[in-house]
Amino acid sequence: MKIEAVEIYGYGKWVDQTFQVADSMQIFYGGNEAGKTTLMSFVHSVLFGFPHRQSAELRYEPKTDSRYGGKLLVQDTRYGRVTIERVKGKASGEVTVFLEDGTTGSDALLNELLYGMDREWYQSIYSINLDGIQHIDRMTKEKLNRYFLSAGTLGTEQFLKEADRLHTQASKLYKPTGRVPDINKKMKDVEKKGRKVEAAKKKNSQYTELVNDKQRIEQTIRDIREKLNETDSHLSQLRQMAREWSRFEELRTLQQELQRADIEMLPEDGLHQLNHFNTQLEELRTGEIHEQEKIRQYQETYRPSKMLDFYERNEDQFHAMQTELEDIRVKIVTLEQLQEDEEQMKQRLLKEKLRLGLNPIADMPGELTVEERQLISRQAKEAQQLEKQLEETQNRLSLLEYKRQSLSEEIDALENQLWTNKEYEQMEQLSNQRKAGEDSSSAADQTKRTGSLQWMTIAGGVGLFVLSFLLPVPMNWLAIAVGIGLFIGVFSFKKRAASQEKTEPLDASTPYSYEDYIKQTEIRKNWRLKLAQSDEIEQQRREVEQEKEKYQQKKEVVSRQWNQLKEQKQIPDSWTMEETLTKEEDLSSIRDDELSLSEKRTQLNDLLSSLQTWKQTLMVFEEDIDLSSSYQDLFQQVKRIFQSVKEEEKRQQEYIARFKEANRELERLIQEIKKIETKKRRLLRAVEAETEEEFRKKYAAREDLKQKRARLELLKSQLEEWLETFEAFRSQEELSEVIQEKEQTMMQLKNEEDEQTNQKIQREVDIRKLEEGGDYAVLLQEYENAKSELQTLVDEWASLKVAAHLIEQTLNYAKKDRLPGTIADAEEYFRELTDGNYTQILLEEDTMRVRHKNHLLYDASELSRGTAEQLYVCLRLAFIKNIADTMELPLLVDDGFVNFDPERKRRMWALLENISREAQVLYFTFDQEAMEEFQQAGVTVL
Repeated sequence: MKIEAVEIYGYGKWVDQTFQVADSMQIFYGGNEAGKTTLMSFVHSVLFGFPHRQSAELRYEPKTDSRYGGKLLVQDTRYGRVTIERVKGKASGEVTVFLEDGTTGSDALLNELLYGMDREWYQSIYSINLDGIQHIDRMTKEKLNRYFLSAGTLGTEQFLKEADRLHTQASKLYKPTGRVPDINKKMKDVEKKGRKVEAAKKKNSQYTELVNDKQRIEQTIRDIREKLNETDSHLSQLRQMAREWSRFEELRTLQQELQRADIEMLPEDGLHQLNHFNTQLEELRTGEIHEQEKIRQYQETYRPSKMLDFYERNEDQFHAMQTELEDIRVKIVTLEQLQEDEEQMKQRLLKEKLRLGLNPIADMPGELTVEERQLISRQAKEAQQLEKQLEETQNRLSLLEYKRQSLSEEIDALENQLWTNKEYEQMEQLSNQRKAGEDSSSAADQTKRTGSLQWMTIAGGVGLFVLSFLLPVPMNWLAIAVGIGLFIGVFSFKKRAASQEKTEPLDASTPYSYEDYIKQTEIRKNWRLKLAQSDEIEQQRREVEQEKEKYQQKKEVVSRQWNQLKEQKQIPDSWTMEETLTKEEDLSSIRDDELSLSEKRTQLNDLLSSLQTWKQTLMVFEEDIDLSSSYQDLFQQVKRIFQSVKEEEKRQQEYIARFKEANRELERLIQEIKKIETKKRRLLRAVEAETEEEFRKKYAAREDLKQKRARLELLKSQLEEWLETFEAFRSQEELSEVIQEKEQTMMQLKNEEDEQTNQKIQREVDIRKLEEGGDYAVLLQEYENAKSELQTLVDEWASLKVAAHLIEQTLNYAKKDRLPGTIADAEEYFRELTDGNYTQILLEEDTMRVRHKNHLLYDASELSRGTAEQLYVCLRLAFIKNIADTMELPLLVDDGFVNFDPERKRRMWALLENISREAQVLYFTFDQEAMEEFQQAGVTVL
């Protein structure tokens, strides 16, 4: 990941500010309070979150603007161009990550972008400032290995944390020399209870024996404490000697070297010759190793595969199969085309059948003959004619029913108005008597004419009713309407005529008037007429129903014949005769398509049979191909096998040639090495040196003899009071053994003291129990309970330790051991910075030491401040170089080299420029000389 631009909304003194960043080296130059540290902190905050308010780091919240945060535009080899934006939100801010494909994410995506690294991790390696590089003592082998483990197995930091958590929990349960952990306390408790149980067994002993035993124990405790004091004093002296042993060893070594020192006559160019020989040997051996590695790689990489071996043993069969491959390809293409055509035809047939209303899974209707088609056509016309006739008869029946119901209602209404026969006859007599007394001829004539007109009108209405049953449907309704109009007219006329007559009763013996009599007479005439009409309509209805039954029988005959034909030809029940004739052409087309589909299926079966036979021949490749794949996939797999075999065969010939060439080069290098080694041995024998180290010591003795003597005098003055004591030990191991013996003696004495103290307490308790009484069974139960509880804790502790060990062991298998390469690079950087004064870095478990060119070892704490800082920077830069293939992150440097002298500072700048080829470097400085040094870097003046 490389930063391309820094855009700040508001952070410290920076508001609405954008900085462009160079691809490899970017210099940010400015004096005090120019904002360099603020800008560097902004990069940290965007990547890892704003510092918490309780954190020791500054939050740099802007004083003049409410906005807080900004974004980084970066280029990443995995995700391309990425924008990381962090603004004010929760405690660490709200972060949003924008990828160039439009994807957005937050903390989880940013964590992947940063390879799972947290702020502490990043600042420990990739962020260098004056405060950070002064803590060389913090860099231990364990910590550096942990960094490599995290970098080598990205995404597993949570497993490392889980392993640490398990170790911590286990330590809370048990420590070898602890007292507070639960298991330690429980062990002491079990021991104590065990002693109580043992003591309880002796409850029957005499009280005097316990008292005497207690006094004896008290004396023993006093003796032990005296020995403890003596041993502790002696142990303190021995430990002080152990701390000074390295200087004593140095003193003794110097004495021995000075005693053996003998200035010999050595060739002036001896060292030059030796170094020249060594350089030649190193180059030759490097070449030898390189050639041996090439040969080893050829032997491992170029070993023929099983497939190539099979090809060489069955070359003819391979060629035959390869020749057949093109024909197989054509068959597969044809098969796929036929399958596609079959599917299209099936879909087309399905759509056509569904469109025609056919059952897709049922048999097709049979093909109709010409005679059958003509028959269906005739029947269709006949059925249509019958349907029309039935419809007409039904309409007539409906009209007759309507008329019958209307007449019935009118008859019922008239019957409700009829007088009894007796009342009517009485009124008829009175009416006749009145008429006999009237003498007006004109009135009689008028009455006669009026009655004649009324009867003619009624007769006309009745005639129209009768005629309506004989006329067609549209005309019959007109006739009925005219007839009803005539009846209404007669009734209205009679009403007007009657209204002109007297309305008085005809006689005192009846309540009816002459007008009522006339009305009753008309009602009786109308009633009889309606009854006659009703009988006539009923007769017409029976005739029409007979006609309808005749049509219905004819229709059933036609329908029965059609159903027989449908069953015979398997015609769908829902099809009418007209539809059957219309769809016969479509059915013919479907039958043709089904025939074509059957032919294609035959072709398909033939092709499948042929390809299946070919597939059986591929059983020889069953380990290399998936025989369950489609034919197209099988073809591609076999084709790739043939191609890979040819390519491998070609590579094999090239590998054989390279192998022979490497062997010849290796033989040449071996002969050259032998020649140079012979010259080197002659040079060593010339100065009577057995080894190269002895040879160099003889040359170095002349230069450092004075330094050694001065150093010897200094060490003697520092160790004067300890010299005799040191001489009593032959080696540091012997001193360590004595210290361990003393420590063991101390532990034994303390244990004895604790034991005796416990025994004393136990005796006191036993005495009290003897005085007060006690229960052995209770003590035994408590002892067993304590042992059970101890076992439970031990099981839990063992589970935690095993789980942590398995996690660490698994991750150790996963990581690539980069530590040796890092140390080698760090040594190279350190030699360059110190102008060759220091040649080796020894990173031990708890300490770091360096070897001076005079072969003396120095702890990091013994180095000058500037040299120690250079050592720490070299380790960090070497680490960055060795994990560059795993993670790529920018290196931030904030004026970290102020304690370097000018020459070493320039060398450090050169080293940074070299590192910028591996990782992007952002250098924040107030040093004008740095701007002049980095000519190719991007420079931003703040």
